[in-house]
Amino acid sequence: MKKLIDFLAKQPLATHCAILFGFIVLSLALHYPVIQGKVLLQSDTQQYKGMSRQLQENRAESGEELYWIDNAFGGMPTYQITLSILPTNFIFIGNLLIASRQPSR
Repeated sequence: MKKLIDFLAKQPLATHCAILFGFIVLSLALHYPVIQGKVLLQSDTQQYKGMSRQLQENRAESGEELYWIDNAFGGMPTYQITLSILPTNFIFIGNLLIASRQPSR
């Protein structure tokens, strides 16, 4: 390590500045799409919007909660997508399960 430090100490300042400038240019080149404001398509977010559409439409029409939708995988429970319910037994059971997974002291 001492040899590396001694070697770098002997290099001219212009070399260090050139390398630093090179890293800055490389970083800007690699991140140029982000600088332009482009973003990656997040497929999981798009899929969530598509799968929860039936649920959102039913909430808007009737104000009731669906517990099963048919547009995903031939039907699936809505608690796996989104569930807006008041505290009920589901919350109690969930808290019980979380408490049971706590490590013993």
